[in-house]
Amino acid sequence: MCGIAGEVNLINVTNISHVSSMAEAMRHRGPDDSGTFLSPSFLCALAHQRLSIIDLTPMGRQPMSTADGRQTIVFNGEIYNFKALREDLITQGVSFESQSDTEVLLKLWEREDIHCLGKLRGMFAFAVWDERDNSITLVRDPFGIKPIYYRHDKNRFFFASEIKSFRSVGLASVLDPIGLALFLRWGSVPPPFTIYSEIKCLPPGSWLRFSDCGLEVNNYWNHTEALLKARSEAKIIYSDRKDAVSFVRQTLLESVKAHLVSDTPVGAFLSGGIDSSAVVSLMRQAGQERIATFSITFDDPKLDESCYSQLAAKTYQTEHHEWNITVDKFPNLKRDFMSALDQPTIDGFNTFLISRFAHEHGCKVVTSGVGGDEFFSGYKGTFQDLPKLINRLSQITSPVLKGCGGIINLLARSGFFSSSWSRFGHFLLGEINLVRGYDMWRGLFAPHEIKQLFSDKSLGEEVAEIETLRFFPKIIDDLSPREKIMVLEASRYLGCQLLCDSDIFSMANSLELRVPLVDKIVAESLAIVSDELFLNFKGIPKPLLVASVADLPSELVCRKKMGFAVPFNAWLRIDEWHPKSDLLNREVFRRVDNLFQKSKLHWSRRWALEVLDTYANQ
Repeated sequence: MCGIAGEVNLINVTNISHVSSMAEAMRHRGPDDSGTFLSPSFLCALAHQRLSIIDLTPMGRQPMSTADGRQTIVFNGEIYNFKALREDLITQGVSFESQSDTEVLLKLWEREDIHCLGKLRGMFAFAVWDERDNSITLVRDPFGIKPIYYRHDKNRFFFASEIKSFRSVGLASVLDPIGLALFLRWGSVPPPFTIYSEIKCLPPGSWLRFSDCGLEVNNYWNHTEALLKARSEAKIIYSDRKDAVSFVRQTLLESVKAHLVSDTPVGAFLSGGIDSSAVVSLMRQAGQERIATFSITFDDPKLDESCYSQLAAKTYQTEHHEWNITVDKFPNLKRDFMSALDQPTIDGFNTFLISRFAHEHGCKVVTSGVGGDEFFSGYKGTFQDLPKLINRLSQITSPVLKGCGGIINLLARSGFFSSSWSRFGHFLLGEINLVRGYDMWRGLFAPHEIKQLFSDKSLGEEVAEIETLRFFPKIIDDLSPREKIMVLEASRYLGCQLLCDSDIFSMANSLELRVPLVDKIVAESLAIVSDELFLNFKGIPKPLLVASVADLPSELVCRKKMGFAVPFNAWLRIDEWHPKSDLLNREVFRRVDNLFQKSKLHWSRRWALEVLDTYANQ
């Protein structure tokens, strides 16, 4: 796991010290080693910060070049099937000098270029400079587990693993109205946009090439297309529960085994919920003997999961570690969290905390249960309640809905209704469909609310008028209702928020976080399992996942879903804070804060404004 950066200048000498500074700004991503590369043509400079996980010897150092010097790679991530790919290349006469997955990737790329991407199983973002073609190619993994950002200025091109790198050398300074709109609507900024107008994010499952011919971006893996293809090519569609459970169990076990490839011990986050407990169980079933597990506990009994994490740790005989965080620690931890931000997000504080805890215990690699809810229909609200709501509203005439929406908006603005009603009122004013419903369900601020948030009225109006719905993935009728929700969750909440935050806040603590439930082979395999088997079976949440793991304690399975939450409701009420930048309208913030203090507004809206203002003031 690493941090990568680079610059290509097609008309002048590239400044390698400039690129070195970009890499140094994210030294936390790779404190074990560093390296730089300046091409013979002086057109390209690459830099790498290394967190040594596979092949800990100097032979695994980057940047790494082919024997003839034509191609040079900087790589962030892990290729979990690199050993099988290596053996295949050896049969073709290819020789290796190291045991690293980087060398396997480089030599596979040397032979097949972008055509090798379908063979890769892992999480990755990498760049390959081609000296002969004077081109650089960037690639990102199918679900976007690993990030990569870029800036294109005519004949100059920059890239890095974090936006911090661009900020450190003055390449990111102008806040983008689209990025602001997306953050205030959803709590994070989805690709290709970022919070800065100069910087773009390479979308998941995409590759980019920059050369004398210009800049081109192409998609090589698409979730929807992969689901349809898997189903059309399947020899069997699993509808029998017993057969499906056996198939899914084997699929998950193979994924977890693949994700355990490492030359350093692999630990695990363990909240005591179904997903993280399932991953730990599968790690044990895959043959890992020593498993260090890490949990965060709080004084708030409504959010304290320690009894469940302790039960899971006892069941799977792990070396369990717990950190109890009290409210008095919040100010300092919040300060450190804000410093670790790469761009605004309303999530990730929990990941930041547990990553710091694991790092302090000497851990360099951990697994997480992220993805279980999205792929196994774990969110009752979006997978079950939302489709029912859409169906019922579709039976009501449009004038009635619009009338109700207008009344709700009026009452919400007067403070009679809670903030969630404001989003619902806005939803009723437009077309009733699944995508708009999902936008409402997962939304943060409604457009008319966004307009008031900024001290600059013209900026507020510009941000509020941006139609964010066009940035959702295309949802086609060939997908079932459950699959449509899954694609939305995987793209929007999982891809743009959970995975992004998992990367940034784990790497801020020099920790590699692996997510074996977020895997393209797992996703494609689940496409050939009947929808009915994902639904609640006798009240059991995520029944297909639970049955496939087989040995989860019943106390974990049947308990009320909590999620990995932080007691923000209590902490933010006693942590007095006021805007410090010129971005937000201070009077509007006071009104938002007052509503929050009176429990008429969800903590995420109050927290979002603090995050945005603090980020803008850094």
